Amino acid sequence: MLTNRQKASIHIAKNERGMSDPDYRALLSELTGAVSSTDPRLDENDYQAVMKALNGVSLHPDVSVSAPSLSEGAAPRGRRIGWQEAQVRKFRQYVRLCRMDMNEGRQVLYRAGGAMNEESPYLSQIDFDDTMATIEAELEVRVQTGRAAVPGNIDLRYWRKRRPGKGAANTRETHLIDEFWRELSGYLSTEKQNAQYLLGFIAHTCHFARAKAVKELKAAEALKVIDALKKRLEQERNKIAAEVPF
Repeated sequence: MLTNRQKASIHIAKNERGMSDPDYRALLSELTGAVSSTDPRLDENDYQAVMKALNGVSLHPDVSVSAPSLSEGAAPRGRRIGWQEAQVRKFRQYVRLCRMDMNEGRQVLYRAGGAMNEESPYLSQIDFDDTMATIEAELEVRVQTGRAAVPGNIDLRYWRKRRPGKGAANTRETHLIDEFWRELSGYLSTEKQNAQYLLGFIAHTCHFARAKAVKELKAAEALKVIDALKKRLEQERNKIAAEVPF
């Protein structure tokens, strides 16, 4: 069973990453088989695996991510670049479901993401969305032609339905907007705690002539809204701190 300190560390890392509760539970389930950090079956190995996945880097400060130098545009030491480990595992799972060998799977990866290896530091979230949608389409064809079989709980159009349109906000960005809005609404008066106020906030932030729902936002617009929500949230926290000093 994890200690209270370990459980707190996991939740701090989850919040710092901006991960939604459903995505967090999915990650935890994939890595450990549990859906909560309070599960008594979790042990030190589970803790290490979860923290590594959330932080995207080794827990040991003397181990750095293998990557090009900063002069070549790589991320600073200690920051995860490329896909997260859970994404790499998901890609490999679908390659196996397609009954491909890894060379075939990496050819799909190269066509969709422009890299020959799923651990390439240059792969992005967009590359992941495109690759998973492509390999899922191949899986569906193979299932229909009897060349592959999948468990009944797998939705053969999951990744394509989840994939954002060209230039559209991805699921992580929309989850962040939802998370920041839920937290911010707790500081607002009752009449402002509704979807219309959020739509007005988005329209004002992005200078829209008409209101746009979160799912209609482009990636650049979503990032602008996230930044504005963070700033507004910080203002509300500072206001409360000034009124009730600790």
